[in-house]
Amino acid sequence: IQRMERFGVRIDTDYVREALLHEQIRSEEAKRAYKEETGEDYVASAKAFTKAFGNVGIEVEGFNRTDKGNIIFDSGSLSKIEHPAAICALTIKDAKSRSNFYSGFQWQVDAEGILHTSFNQAGTKTGRLSSSHPNLQNLSRVDEDGGEIEKYPVRRAVVPYSKDYCLVMIDYQAQEFRLLLDYAGELELIAKIIAGHDVHQATADLVSITRTQAKTLNFAIIYGAGRGKIAEMLGLQTHEAEALIDLYFSGLPRVKKFISDVKGAAKQRGFLFNFYGRMLQYPDRTKSYAGPNHLIQGSCGDIMRVAMNRCDDLLQGKMSVMSLSIHDELVFNIHRDELDLVPEIKSVMESTYPYRHLPLTTTVSHSWKSLADKVKGFPTI
Repeated sequence: IQRMERFGVRIDTDYVREALLHEQIRSEEAKRAYKEETGEDYVASAKAFTKAFGNVGIEVEGFNRTDKGNIIFDSGSLSKIEHPAAICALTIKDAKSRSNFYSGFQWQVDAEGILHTSFNQAGTKTGRLSSSHPNLQNLSRVDEDGGEIEKYPVRRAVVPYSKDYCLVMIDYQAQEFRLLLDYAGELELIAKIIAGHDVHQATADLVSITRTQAKTLNFAIIYGAGRGKIAEMLGLQTHEAEALIDLYFSGLPRVKKFISDVKGAAKQRGFLFNFYGRMLQYPDRTKSYAGPNHLIQGSCGDIMRVAMNRCDDLLQGKMSVMSLSIHDELVFNIHRDELDLVPEIKSVMESTYPYRHLPLTTTVSHSWKSLADKVKGFPTI
């Protein structure tokens, strides 16, 4: 980690200046449109939103609320409203978020255009690695599902060290869900995945639901989402979500038992151990419901740490370096004379987890341009 912080990542400062100007213009245009729609200046507060939306007849009673009952005008709530005022508010929020990244890049790069983030070993409750100044864990992925292409994706600001280096991104495939299946010993689904079936499609086929529903449930179950949240995510009524969850667990009984057992152990003992021996503590037993999420995410974080150390050992004395850890993805600057290291790095990452039934696999992408302009597969000259 210390070496990643020291080596840092190169930032295209010209691109950052251009992108920042673009986001500032986008925000100002959206603010003008917001005032034309609502008759109010854009102010990011619940009181101001309530008044402005009331002017145009937008119902806010269904929005999420804080524990004190105050309305939360977050992106999730705003995205459900098909009204120009809500779209303007979303645009302004998005532009502000991106502008914060670009402004941070401008202030935090050194004289050579290198950005040195700080990685935090204990920055999350689950045990996942986090980063700050700036937070490079929140670099949004470029849309890969055919959606609207961003004109200035934040990831495009991260570029190779020089023309002699290639950015190589190695990403664990469905790491959390595969780990859950291995922990639970859900052998029927595991067999389908090992045979080459897509993780989410295999789940859908086994449970007799759509792939979209399966993908949503696969992640929601790990994160401990309740029936109400799952209903919201899938656009269903609560009773429909309950029926879907029941159907899901009827097809994955070992996953259901695993989640129940982990919650019970956390509540009864007040602690859990993952397979690396790290303890997760629950002095407040009412928080034991988060045990499955902490166990899976924390284990993934530990797997990533071990993989990072082994990759670092492999790169000692090389021109190539490990540059970033972004959740389940490691980013490397690989020198053009050392491209043969990439298959070795991939092998190291895939051999880190001592699985019982289901191994962790990775995908490799690369780019000679930027973190956004990636191409699937191994790099070649």
